[in-house]
Amino acid sequence: MPSTTTGANYFGQQLLNEAKSLGFTPNDYTIMPFDGGFSGGSSQVTALQDFNAQLVSTFGWTSAQAYAREGFSGMNGRTDIGEYFYQNDFQKVLSFAESSGLSRYTFWSVNRDRQCNPVNNNGVTSSECSSVAQNSWDFAAYTVAFANHAPVTPPTPTPPPTPSPTPTPTPTPTPTPTTGGCTAAAWVSNIAYVSGDVVSYGGVKWTANQWNYNEVPGGASGAWNNDGPC
Repeated sequence: MPSTTTGANYFGQQLLNEAKSLGFTPNDYTIMPFDGGFSGGSSQVTALQDFNAQLVSTFGWTSAQAYAREGFSGMNGRTDIGEYFYQNDFQKVLSFAESSGLSRYTFWSVNRDRQCNPVNNNGVTSSECSSVAQNSWDFAAYTVAFANHAPVTPPTPTPPPTPSPTPTPTPTPTPTPTTGGCTAAAWVSNIAYVSGDVVSYGGVKWTANQWNYNEVPGGASGAWNNDGPC
């Protein structure tokens, strides 16, 4: 839904009113707080707070119930009308989304999640790059971080049959990450890596074969190639 700096615009409010009259409650109402006179992440947080008040007023929900059905869809870098949103703006909104219990955090678009050449794209908004200084996939990393912390409602479990007692094996201690003798930088969990990046972990050299975030080298995802001991 399009947004002003004070929440959903006129047409967005009409959509909420129509949904109420139909008794329709979707999983999520997402606003797009950009292209409406915004200036950085703080103005986006204000819009999300004001939109929460609209949901409360329209549907009679508590603030927490409204946040649980509220989402954010931003735009990375330069927007259509020349607003700019940087990595620290995405982090500000992410922190708010996680602390408030928002149900969705996304952005437009992953195809733009790379640096232009020249960096500012000569002051023009591009569909293929962000027009701000960045590493590839910097902005996607924030959606991954949100997904890793977003609450997931598990299905009601079916009680399993009682198994026969079996010996409990002694767990193998998790090795402490170390760079060993590697000259490559140590792997860090909160950094997004792209194909070809080289790190050290557990005394072993690893090369990324795909974009990944918080994927431990040697893990089940197969995102890293083992290049042997340092």
